[in-house]
Amino acid sequence: MKTLNNSLFKELDNIFHAYLLFSNSSTELISQAKKFASFIAFDNESIDEHPDIKIVESENLYTLGVDDIREIISKDNLSPIEGKYKVVIFPPFKSLTEEASNALLKTIEEPSESSIFLILSSGVFWSHARDDSNNQILSTCLLYTSPSPRDATLSRMPSSA
Repeated sequence: MKTLNNSLFKELDNIFHAYLLFSNSSTELISQAKKFASFIAFDNESIDEHPDIKIVESENLYTLGVDDIREIISKDNLSPIEGKYKVVIFPPFKSLTEEASNALLKTIEEPSESSIFLILSSGVFWSHARDDSNNQILSTCLLYTSPSPRDATLSRMPSSA
């Protein structure tokens, strides 16, 4: 079992409200996101399933719509049950519709103190939104990337701000 990536581990000292993780390996992204979420919420990387760590699912196989985003915001209330934070993971094989991108943008631009968002992408196509919406989401998140499928090391990208 791999441990949490060092770059992400360093983030635990100063948690940000939204992260965008890019890699060519969906499996590694999900694995790292779960470990990171577990550390964020519980200071422990071994908690795999808990209501405070939510992996977003949808009836649509490849796309998350605005209703999916609204359900996360309203149903889960973005308040933790036992952990320090509620961590919401958007898996790499789901792209966002334009409306969903706008709803997510509004949520991460006005974050609650108790919620953290991990948006995962295994390619450049992660949203159907116009470029300006995507750029706003990108500028609102801390970006980490893994340069190749063989290198599962995630590195923090320089801020565009």
